[in-house]
Amino acid sequence: MAPLRVPAFRRYWGAVSVSTAGDGVLSVAVPVAAAVLLGAGPAQMGWLTALAWIPSVLFAIPAGGWVARFRHPLAPMIGADLVRFAATAALPAAWWLGWLHLPALYALTAIVASASVVFVVADAALFPTLLDDDRLVAGQSLVYSARTVASVAGSGAGGLLVPVLSAPVAVAADALSYLWSAALLTRIDRPAARTPPPRTAPVSTTGLRFIAANPALRGALGVTTTANFFNLMFHALLVLFLTRTLHLSAAVTGLVLGAEAAGALAGSLALPAVARRLGMPRSLVAGSLLSAAPLTAVAVAAGPTAVVVTVVLVASFLSGVGRSVQDISVAATFVSTVPVPLRTQVRGAYQTISFGVRPVGAVLGGLVGQSVALRPAVVLATAGGLLAFLWALPSLRSPHGPRGTPAA
Repeated sequence: MAPLRVPAFRRYWGAVSVSTAGDGVLSVAVPVAAAVLLGAGPAQMGWLTALAWIPSVLFAIPAGGWVARFRHPLAPMIGADLVRFAATAALPAAWWLGWLHLPALYALTAIVASASVVFVVADAALFPTLLDDDRLVAGQSLVYSARTVASVAGSGAGGLLVPVLSAPVAVAADALSYLWSAALLTRIDRPAARTPPPRTAPVSTTGLRFIAANPALRGALGVTTTANFFNLMFHALLVLFLTRTLHLSAAVTGLVLGAEAAGALAGSLALPAVARRLGMPRSLVAGSLLSAAPLTAVAVAAGPTAVVVTVVLVASFLSGVGRSVQDISVAATFVSTVPVPLRTQVRGAYQTISFGVRPVGAVLGGLVGQSVALRPAVVLATAGGLLAFLWALPSLRSPHGPRGTPAA
């Protein structure tokens, strides 16, 4: 039976698709609102971007232990959706009342990011309960493709909604996506009550110790941590760089972000064949390089507007392809090496480190952009991203690295 014929999975798949589309809108609307409507500078954009990831440092490991205490992960996921709905719905209200300012955007970003940490950690525990083992691979492919398509649609819609309807109205659309996601999740039948897992300390080191003992996960963590650090340096400045240095419109900026998501979809479709030919370790190396290398063209783009737009769109698309190959290769490593009972703790630990460097990169990017200039800061970020693949090189010599088709 195909995964989408399973009612519980179909509702979960719909919830993920809807909330991801809303995330795409939010990812464009908030930074564009800060840069265009509120006149934020590079340092302020750096802090705004950092606030999207600081909760990963503070809450990912505790969230793993906390979610593991629930008899079923649906409850924390639904709660996280409702918190994100309330936070995003408050921003349009603040705009209509004349209270929209940077602190409001900072608060919105931090609250939504904190709830998202809980959602992501719980998601890792929910997914394996929805399908039989022989359908997990197909299910993971569907989920990743849905997230990618929804991200493309959301980012593109965000870029169009912001100049036409204003950023706050775009955020209002995002709020509805979280409410819809929560409604779909409530329709998933919960299994009969099971024995709750042993109570653990609020902050457990189980996930960290598992990663430290697993060479494949250590290499994957090195790749994603380095890539995330420099990627956030880059993306903290991207909206300002596109609108102020390259003089592109908000609509084109949304399309650029959407092009990266479209590339991610292409990468997800191409990866099974690539992995069969290269093996998973080489796919991880290839994905890391392809994710970073095209962005150097964005950093040095110049000339007529048509040329600049073409270069930026193509580079963003290719980077999205590489990012997808890298991320799915990492996900395959996770699925093939981490036992199901440990996935919330390991996911929490992994996310704490790999996501935890993102706010540091974002703040550093903002400070460099503020103190030097936008273009040199963007060049530095793209050059640093090229180093991430080095962490995966030892796996090329290891006979134990995961190989084959990724799980997603």
